[in-house]
Amino acid sequence: MTTEQQFTMKMNDVFEFAGRTVFVGEITGDPHYVHRGLVEIWVDNEKKSAPIRIEGELLSEGPPSDSERGGLGSISTVETRCLDHEAVSRGRWELRSSTPFSGAEGQTQRSISMYRHLLGLESPPSDYVPDPMTQGPVLPEGWDGDAWVSLQPDGYFLRAWNPEKSLVAYGRGKTYKSASESLMEEVRGSAAS
Repeated sequence: MTTEQQFTMKMNDVFEFAGRTVFVGEITGDPHYVHRGLVEIWVDNEKKSAPIRIEGELLSEGPPSDSERGGLGSISTVETRCLDHEAVSRGRWELRSSTPFSGAEGQTQRSISMYRHLLGLESPPSDYVPDPMTQGPVLPEGWDGDAWVSLQPDGYFLRAWNPEKSLVAYGRGKTYKSASESLMEEVRGSAAS
């Protein structure tokens, strides 16, 4: 998706397939074909996510002509795991194209509610942003944490801390699942020592 490509998808359905979240719905706006890029999730005309990466539109026979499209399409991402058909059936859910951003300029374009630099913890790489669809990893009692994702397709950075026991743990991986498994291994190792 280029910065000029603007579209909106009114979500009709969402489902999980082979580790991806697939959005299905009516696409309006510029695109003859939705390329990979960034979108935001809006519910009842209120933005509910930071930009998330999407793959190109899922088509079995190449991009349709304008008369063939009929407005319907499907888009997938590996960055969201918390949506289901029941959630999308309540309210008006939309994907809206988002302008790519980077660095400090990008930080002013979105509200970041997590702290990049915390005393005593390793900071996420500078090109990583808060994971738009998680509040952080699910952790044992006494632990807290956060999740960061690269704007480039090269991974996740998770961190966790237990202030009572002065313990920290980190997880990195190409997928959220691999980063989470790495983090939990470190959490278990910290708790055992």
